[in-house]
Amino acid sequence: MINLLDSDDVDVKDIVKEFESEVELSIQLLRFMNSCYIGLKKEVKSMMQVVTLLGKKPLRQWLLLIAFSKSMGLDERKIKKNPVFDLAITRSRLMAEIAMRCKKGCADKYEASFVGILSLIDIMLQMPMEKIFEEIQINEDVQGALLKHTGELGKILKLVMAIEKFDLPQAEKILEEIKISNEEFSHILQKGYERD
Repeated sequence: MINLLDSDDVDVKDIVKEFESEVELSIQLLRFMNSCYIGLKKEVKSMMQVVTLLGKKPLRQWLLLIAFSKSMGLDERKIKKNPVFDLAITRSRLMAEIAMRCKKGCADKYEASFVGILSLIDIMLQMPMEKIFEEIQINEDVQGALLKHTGELGKILKLVMAIEKFDLPQAEKILEEIKISNEEFSHILQKGYERD
């Protein structure tokens, strides 16, 4: 990640993609953005927004600080790598793919990806999501999608969760609402489960 940020010609989308595959770093970055050091006044809607607001140089400095603290054994939350991280990454990819293909104006792909990443944060941190949202300032639409499955983002999250549970009637109902055919959804699933 640091090497990526050192490159002069790196696209912000590449940085965002890297963060979206690193759930632990994404969570730590959100905490940092909401700390008194940064004092973010805007509600966060996506990793794209976070990376853009912070900028490459401060982001690189922050990553170096994280790397240093880990090398010293200073892991504040002791978030462990486990299958939940993989599931969050898969949800993030699927939600972004669905958002890109659903009816016009359905949802922003970066916001959808962001919801996917955060959808299991309560399990990863072993604390209620409401409590987590007291620490990190998150956009109301994103919170609604995560807490109550409301709005278009919540609908996409419900679709992904229905697929995980093999709840085909629920999945088909949502697919019909967002105007995605079964054939198109098959392609979305294939792309969403691909590993880089």
